[in-house]
Amino acid sequence: MSEWIEKKERGSLWTMRAMLFLCRYMGPAVVRPILYPIVAYFFLTSPDTKASSLRFYAKVKGESDWRDYFRQLHCFAQVLLDRIFILSGNSGCYQVTAKGREMLIEEQQRGNGMILLGSHLGSFEACRVLVREKAGLDVHMVAY
Repeated sequence: MSEWIEKKERGSLWTMRAMLFLCRYMGPAVVRPILYPIVAYFFLTSPDTKASSLRFYAKVKGESDWRDYFRQLHCFAQVLLDRIFILSGNSGCYQVTAKGREMLIEEQQRGNGMILLGSHLGSFEACRVLVREKAGLDVHMVAY
């Protein structure tokens, strides 16, 4: 389960820098379509990851096919872009909805802390921005 920690980063530094540049100066509408060829590259060149993903979907759904894996990769890539935009202060292009914000505020007013759990396909940065900007609460993230 933890073998992902030991996997070497497969992306190239120049591609990451180019995407960061495009995110900073072009915005989501220009950058999001570029994800398709990037995702296609990883889709075609990651047989071990594909096999793991398909096994997961087969357990969860009872079946799996290449579309599940492609959607999973694409979602992961979109979340990475979201993180870049949000952390660079460009959170205005996102419409965020949440339930339970009142509970967070009430617990803070009582002096209580909470632990919020998220997944790798979610965005902790979006949660932090939402809670800070919309509810005036501090969120400290711990990730593994």
